[in-house]
Amino acid sequence: DSQARRHSPIARLARRFAGLLKSRGSEAADAQRITEIAEVFRQEAGFARLLDTYGGELAVPPGPDASDARVLFVVDQFEEVFHPTNKNVADASLLVERVLDHFFNPHPRCYVVLTMRSEHLNDCAAFLELPDAINKSSYLIRRLDTEELRGAITGPAQRFLRLVARSGDQVRPLPEQVVFEDAVLERLLRDVQAISHDPDHLPLLQHLLARLWEAALEREEMDVLVPSCITEIDLVRAVNALARGDEVPLGANVNTLRACVENWPETLYQWHDATKRGQFDNLFRHLAFKDPNTGLYSQQRIDVDSGALLLGPGMSRADLRALIAEGFLGSVDYLFWDEEDPTRVTLKVSHESFIRGWARFRALIDAESAHFEEFLGVLRKCADWSRGERGEDFLLEAGELRRLGDSGFARRLREADKRSTWRRFLGLDRDGERLTRHEGELDAFFAASQNRQSERLQRDARLRLSRRLVVASTVLFALLPTALFSVLVQGPTMRRAELLFDAGNRANRATLNVSQSKVGDAAATLDSLLRAAELVESARQGEESVRMEVSRTLLQALGSLPLFNDQRDFLASVFTQAEPPVNGTLRQLMTGAVWRAPAPSNAARTEPWPLPELIDDAACATPGRPSTAGDLRGRLFVAVRRAETDTRPLRALLVPQRPPSDRGLDVFSASVDPVSRQCTLGTQVLSSPEVLDSRAVFDAGLRYFYYTVQGPNTPVPAVIVQEVDWERSSDGQVRALQRETLASITDPQAIAAVVAAAGEQRVAVVPAWLVPGGLQVSVAGRAWRIVSKQAQRIELPLGAKGLLALRSALDGSACPSLAQTFAAMPGFTIEHLETESHCVMVARGWPALGTAVDPTRPARDEIRVAVHERPTRAVAQRAAENPPAPVAGLVPFARLATDAAGVESG
Repeated sequence: DSQARRHSPIARLARRFAGLLKSRGSEAADAQRITEIAEVFRQEAGFARLLDTYGGELAVPPGPDASDARVLFVVDQFEEVFHPTNKNVADASLLVERVLDHFFNPHPRCYVVLTMRSEHLNDCAAFLELPDAINKSSYLIRRLDTEELRGAITGPAQRFLRLVARSGDQVRPLPEQVVFEDAVLERLLRDVQAISHDPDHLPLLQHLLARLWEAALEREEMDVLVPSCITEIDLVRAVNALARGDEVPLGANVNTLRACVENWPETLYQWHDATKRGQFDNLFRHLAFKDPNTGLYSQQRIDVDSGALLLGPGMSRADLRALIAEGFLGSVDYLFWDEEDPTRVTLKVSHESFIRGWARFRALIDAESAHFEEFLGVLRKCADWSRGERGEDFLLEAGELRRLGDSGFARRLREADKRSTWRRFLGLDRDGERLTRHEGELDAFFAASQNRQSERLQRDARLRLSRRLVVASTVLFALLPTALFSVLVQGPTMRRAELLFDAGNRANRATLNVSQSKVGDAAATLDSLLRAAELVESARQGEESVRMEVSRTLLQALGSLPLFNDQRDFLASVFTQAEPPVNGTLRQLMTGAVWRAPAPSNAARTEPWPLPELIDDAACATPGRPSTAGDLRGRLFVAVRRAETDTRPLRALLVPQRPPSDRGLDVFSASVDPVSRQCTLGTQVLSSPEVLDSRAVFDAGLRYFYYTVQGPNTPVPAVIVQEVDWERSSDGQVRALQRETLASITDPQAIAAVVAAAGEQRVAVVPAWLVPGGLQVSVAGRAWRIVSKQAQRIELPLGAKGLLALRSALDGSACPSLAQTFAAMPGFTIEHLETESHCVMVARGWPALGTAVDPTRPARDEIRVAVHERPTRAVAQRAAENPPAPVAGLVPFARLATDAAGVESG
């Protein structure tokens, strides 16, 4: 609430009113007075109180008595009070109440004028007495007639000419007047009147006149302040964004106002390369939205530091300013960089006509609106499913799932930023309050719909395979007695296939959700998946049945004969499709959840990971900037050097200093030279706004961290668990590449544990122990375990056999037929290895990130590994149509530094 009050309409009014007052002698006193002004205004009869309280401090010219001064308050764009972002903002309602106070009991020296677009008059009915006040005092401005439009077009140019003449600053002689060619004036009048029904027609005219003025100045001379005339050539070039002159005249069907606002931003956008255009797209998506109830486009103000993060990791507000300064800020501002409140610099669209007028911007917002409507439709079905006691009749049908799959809905559903935006929009929807109660069930509903569809597909596949098996059996019956073949081969084969189908169905029904209600609550799902793994093993070993053992022996010995070939291929196909989902889902569950662990004891633990060194007031230099200009100061956590001889830079985290009243939280990666102790700043790994009041704890290795999300606007407080991917390049530098969200824990006890462990400083490093398969972390006396996806060294038990040897795949082997597994990885070379039972694919090369390899970067290889159950040759040949999923995979497995000669050095 304090955050909302600092940036509310009343806070803005207080800052503007304070600008009329004499200074109290210091910045601190003036800042304190702004807070006082806002509090005075919030009281009953706020306008009158302002004059009675501060009238004597008005900065009037010498002579008049300040206490006699009259003050006119102009509240422009009053319709912004009804903007969705002001919903439930107390100060927005208080502003309306203070306006009504003044209307019904005016102060003799205070006048208040509101301006508002007429289409928002209906919104006034939301306040009880506001319609009465408007009905008694409104002045409805009509549309301009032809002569008034002519004056609006030509008048400002003549007025500016007179102002320049009076200033005496001109170097060159000024014209007597700015002459508009008749063809220009008539075309402008025609095009304005053609769209006079559009509320944007005057803002669009204003935009075109600004561009027309620029074109005329450029045609005459760059140092001329006022052009002597506005020509038809100027109009053509203004509409076409200076791209073409009189060689391409304007068609009669072209509306110059709409064409100008379309062509200019599109031209500015196309000036940039593909990377910057992508940054613009991401930025514009957050600067506007479409009201889900009315369909109207609305601007959306964003904090510039949050906007910088939309451009990519490590980007700053300076980078954001530099990006939009190339055309979108300047003589014609499409965006507005608002620095009125130094504590909160924001960015917004200058006028909604820009959203509606530029097709690309409008399409981006329409697409986001369509994605929200898609989410809303699925959420409504989820609510029906929940109220219907989760019956299958309420799940999504195959056609709906296919449509959602084609649109990428499942991917967007997993994106935290998208979900957060959708939750905010739910608050605007008429049905949002009811649907919000079911939003937490959406993942389970969508997974249940997919699982049911998967089961249907598997049943259909089983039926087709069974029919194929019947046809094959007809041939086999001519060679073997029917009963013997059925008992010894077909029956056991079908039983093993049923076990595999049951295992696959069980894996598909497992609900994997990033959100955990408490630590370790995924145990039930884990038990179900372990049961699925047991079914796979039973299908492989034969359930210790003599009949299955005989069947396995016959298929191994006689599988190449036509009599048994179909049976063996059928079973291999089922293994290929059923086993990977079990392993993949199990691996995803283990590595995407936080598990309860026993408290570490001296009797059963390895040595704890050394806690990082803490430097309370450290300075980290920003790369590429002078040390004094680019330093960022704060608390620095530096990883401990493992050996005295190791002089490579150490990974570190910097928590910048913030005022005690600022509850925001930022954490940056850094690297520290262990000898010189010089710190170099890296990318930002955590950015939490003040309203969330976050705390964070990192493990001693600075790889995993937990941070709280529990602001007043957060529907469900949670602990977010993330993993930082660190890289050490061949030049020895260490840097954080990216972070991945592993889990979200909504248990209040878990939140309290993180808050307690973080302490007063809001960020802390907690003890951690390496354990087989992952990391055990102690958070406020609670032991949590994270299963790692990273490769770790395997220590073989005493007396254990050595590791299984791999050999290159032989010519004619089934393993090379699976190469299409890595076919979509340009730049990689693939090596095929094998054992008696498995195929191993090793791909080595540069990661394919959609861009060409930069030859100036240090040489670096990445290795990716996938392990497949060895298929029969027939199954492997069919893999091009339906490649099997790997049983296991490591991506990336390792990065190998090479020297200039290409020899591996580490």
